[in-house]
Amino acid sequence: MRKRRITACLLSLSVIIGSFSSGVSAETYESNRDSFSLQYMGNGVFGEKVSINSSNKSYKVKKKDDVIYELLNDKDAVQNYLIETVDGQYQLVGKKEINLEDFNSINNDESLSDYIKEDIKSIIKKANETEQSGFSITVYTPNLLNNLHAYEPSGNVSPSGSTWLPPVYYTGKGSLRYKDEVLHITNYSTETGERKYSDKAEAQAEYKKLFNQALKAAAGEGLDAILGSIPAYGVVKSFIEIFGTDSSFGGDTDDKIKVYVVEKTKYRKYTSVMFPAADYDMAAVTDNIAEYEVYIDKIKNGVVTQRNQKGLSMKSPSWFSADQKAYEFKASLTHWNERIYYHDYFGMRFRSAS
Repeated sequence: MRKRRITACLLSLSVIIGSFSSGVSAETYESNRDSFSLQYMGNGVFGEKVSINSSNKSYKVKKKDDVIYELLNDKDAVQNYLIETVDGQYQLVGKKEINLEDFNSINNDESLSDYIKEDIKSIIKKANETEQSGFSITVYTPNLLNNLHAYEPSGNVSPSGSTWLPPVYYTGKGSLRYKDEVLHITNYSTETGERKYSDKAEAQAEYKKLFNQALKAAAGEGLDAILGSIPAYGVVKSFIEIFGTDSSFGGDTDDKIKVYVVEKTKYRKYTSVMFPAADYDMAAVTDNIAEYEVYIDKIKNGVVTQRNQKGLSMKSPSWFSADQKAYEFKASLTHWNERIYYHDYFGMRFRSAS
């Protein structure tokens, strides 16, 4: 990874998702609990205790990060992983850390769906183009489960004596069967963007535009245009700190800014629906950038001013309702695409891990 030390402020974020604008979904099923208990409901899905008289075994669950939960055994060791889906259903998944240097192992891994392989290879290719390292990719999918039988009733045995294992699914929109798979990308860094301001008027026009935008955000106005997840106070504070009312910026031919973004944690969720036959079709993709940081250098007359700003979680609009989009695209030749592709700052575009 290239050596860099430029620190920054978050001024505005425009996330481009396909051909529509992004926002934060108001609908949520995200649990705020760090530790709780669930019971096995069958088909690789856990849920809350149905009744006080239920004889089903309770399992300890611990929140691992923003999206993934750990399923613990009786000794509190991690036994498996869970993804929260809809209506209090938690779906079992296995875990695999990807070897970023071995494309053959990715291509030959039959537990990875083709669409996941393609996204993994695309992310690695873009990272190689910018000569970065130090990032990681982890896959969570039911295809990696090797101990589903441990949760199934002992009666699930075929006449030949072998254990019969059901398909993993949760029940979603239209009472159809769905499954989720997740890519977890950490510490992905964009390339550095540079913009020169050789003219004071140009720099001041840019300053006034962004400053007015920040003031509207602080007042709770215009949030749809610059996305509601932007930390309004941080925008104004950091922006004033680094630029203030500096009317002299842009007065030198070498006056410029340098910016890059580090996505500390990004999740990509693939939602498949079982329709019309017994096979799954991937029908919706949504993204969740849970943590990212924007770094900036302001360079004026050769003097560098550095700032950094952490951003708040940025989710695709349908992150919490991906089953509904998958339902709309069931039996379709394409899928609903809410991948987050870009961050936009100072008129520059930075490619997200995608």
